[in-house]
Amino acid sequence: MRLMRHVTSIPCVILLVLAMIHPAGTINAAPPEGFTRTEWPGDWGEIVGVTPTGDGRFVAWEKAGRAWMVGPDGQASVEAMLDIRDEVGNWRDHGMLGLTVDPDFSSNGQVYVLYVVDRHHLLHAGTPEYDPTTDDYFSATIGRITRYTTTPGSDGSVVDPASRTVLVGETIDAGLPILHQSHAVGSLAFGRDGTLLASMGDSASYGQVDIGGQVDGGWVDQALKDGIIKGREDIGAFRAQLIDTLAGKILRIDPATGDGVSSNPYFTATAPRIARSRIWCRGLRNGFRITVASQSGSTDPDAGDPGTILYGDVGWSTREDAGLVRTGGENLGWPLFEGLDPTGGYWPTDIEN
Repeated sequence: MRLMRHVTSIPCVILLVLAMIHPAGTINAAPPEGFTRTEWPGDWGEIVGVTPTGDGRFVAWEKAGRAWMVGPDGQASVEAMLDIRDEVGNWRDHGMLGLTVDPDFSSNGQVYVLYVVDRHHLLHAGTPEYDPTTDDYFSATIGRITRYTTTPGSDGSVVDPASRTVLVGETIDAGLPILHQSHAVGSLAFGRDGTLLASMGDSASYGQVDIGGQVDGGWVDQALKDGIIKGREDIGAFRAQLIDTLAGKILRIDPATGDGVSSNPYFTATAPRIARSRIWCRGLRNGFRITVASQSGSTDPDAGDPGTILYGDVGWSTREDAGLVRTGGENLGWPLFEGLDPTGGYWPTDIEN
């Protein structure tokens, strides 16, 4: 098992988010050299991320399922860029946590979002039983990666709802498994080669050694019955090591189709949409945030080098883990390691991979 070198540098987007959450007057320490702090006024609703569009503007998005175009002056658009609050499951650590814009956003207006689906929406959307005012939280469900395209008339500020294209999670048995109250969807980022990267947690318990079966606060039995996971995926935190599940991984997909990329380490040409075809690396506990180092990687998706990925993995009881992924197939260690330290609770178990 090869572990990644830990780093202490923080992506600039994180600093920007911190500046929004904690206005200038409430942060005592000066920003590092080369960084500035700007306060954005407004009635923000639990902003979880900000990303630049490349033309001086930014997209800021809320955990509940809304996104806003923000001008260079920090003023948000009057109309939301995107509003899928009826579909997003916004509870505990879940919600719409990932968003990125296409590298060619100025010409194609494409926006990608990563979110947990409300179970009521998952089961009943498009049927007479669906009620947009009803939520079904604290139940097994899935995560999705979905693409939208903005309307030309809005100058890229508002998406066309009819452009919705689900890349991952088009059916209940093809999504990111949501089996607990945390350790689920994380970030979206584009590699230098134009492939789309996504981080996903192990979907296991955050409070106990989880090697499968029903655990406190989880819904494995319900997920098995629904087909959200298969029997061999019922191994708790060890899903992070299993290449036949999307949990506990960084994924690398084609942004046009959602298929895995042929240069991925476990790609299967006859089944480009199965889990192993989409996996770039494994061993994450709760990879809430990733980004790609500027100017790293190749521009050719066939080269299998989207760039150096900087990841942040939420710790269990000892370490908060940050590191680098330089090549496909890397193993970040969880659940046998937390950072560089062995996790005593998982070594005595006998889960087979």
